[in-house]
Amino acid sequence: MTVEHLPDRPAWTCRSCDKPWPCITAQLQLQVEFIDQAASLAVYLTSQFIAASEDIGDSISARDLQRRFLGWMYHES
Repeated sequence: MTVEHLPDRPAWTCRSCDKPWPCITAQLQLQVEFIDQAASLAVYLTSQFIAASEDIGDSISARDLQRRFLGWMYHES
């Protein structure tokens, strides 16, 4: 059984591992879910980024939040 790593709002921590969402496992799960659908993944993560920025407010800089939600998509290992 696969445990889904979903966001716990309004803190935007992972419900499974309590790390900032999207945690590494959530990122991997999203890559599998949206395989060959990079544009759809970007739209989904952008909508989550907007919701998180509304929930979190100024406690995290917009730049750090953007890196957290979107920056990993374009990072190549």
